[in-house]
Amino acid sequence: MKNVITAIAVFATAIFAEKATINLDVYKNNKNFIVAQVPIKAGSHVFTLMNIKPALKSDTTCISAIIIDKRKYVLYDIGAEGSPCGLFTLKQQPLREGTIVLKASPSDGKTFIFLSNGKLVSLPGADAFVDTTGKNIYCVWDNDKHFRLTVFDYKNMRVTVPTTDIAQPAAWYSSGMSYYFSVNGEKGYYSVDMIAKSVVKSDEADGALTPVTYLMDFSKASATACCGMQALKK
Repeated sequence: MKNVITAIAVFATAIFAEKATINLDVYKNNKNFIVAQVPIKAGSHVFTLMNIKPALKSDTTCISAIIIDKRKYVLYDIGAEGSPCGLFTLKQQPLREGTIVLKASPSDGKTFIFLSNGKLVSLPGADAFVDTTGKNIYCVWDNDKHFRLTVFDYKNMRVTVPTTDIAQPAAWYSSGMSYYFSVNGEKGYYSVDMIAKSVVKSDEADGALTPVTYLMDFSKASATACCGMQALKK
């Protein structure tokens, strides 16, 4: 488990130690809350995912938790009615090396990668897609029309492109090993430059473009599925 804790300390974007003191057991037999809990496995390692939502109206829309041994990584959504929130598992996993879990939120979405070697990576943004050839995962963080991109090499456990501000992507495309996105109302494309570790504007793409979609379209997420068991079922 040492690898797991090390990875969280390096990559997590929320405060781990401060929120680990919450007692999740108090919610399980409380009629005022609906608790969904499932174990997931990556390699020989088992983690537990939890979504907890109030049965009645509350300031807290959703409490999500990842339990690793006796450690708890807890995230909150407050006043997020009408927006997707909570942990979501994918019906089809794109990685052979691990399992991806998405944390939907109108303000602080995240992508979690549970690797088969026991490490857990947390990246900012829940709009994500995987380049299985290049072993990179692209994560877009969206908060009130403020967008950021992070590219992470999950094979070599390193950040390929550090978190950088970007324009709002209208659509993503691939061309060989290169990835581009278009922006509504603008000509040309923005490309992800792996050598310069940045995003640059270009008038034309280098080669034919193939559309790329995010791992999950949260605009199609049912309100009843958010922060519940349905979201955790594969």
